[in-house]
Amino acid sequence: MKIYRWILVGAAVPSGVFSFIPTTPVAPPKTSLFSVMSDMDIMCLSNAADLCSYYDECDIEEREAFLNRFEEQTELMAERMATMQSLVRHLKTGDHLHVEDEEVAKLKQKILLSAGWFEEHLSP
Repeated sequence: MKIYRWILVGAAVPSGVFSFIPTTPVAPPKTSLFSVMSDMDIMCLSNAADLCSYYDECDIEEREAFLNRFEEQTELMAERMATMQSLVRHLKTGDHLHVEDEEVAKLKQKILLSAGWFEEHLSP
């Protein structure tokens, strides 16, 4: 008799009810010291830094946080650009070599120097 009740309960519940329950938890994207910020995050940070600079409402710690974050993002983007350019060069030449860390580091340094960074900003 109990089995019959479960069959009735199972038949009475529409199958679409359970389709709204996510099977895996969805976490918001995180930005850390090792990930490039999204365009939206960069825009928000840029606007906040612009307001800080224009109205002079920030204290030293906030300015330092903006500077650190922009420097971090600049280095990460330069590294990505250097890696992509190295891959492009290898694909064009067809040399079948792997991209070496030293090659990427040299190209990254050239990119950062051309962007106006000084030697003291470059990580070893």
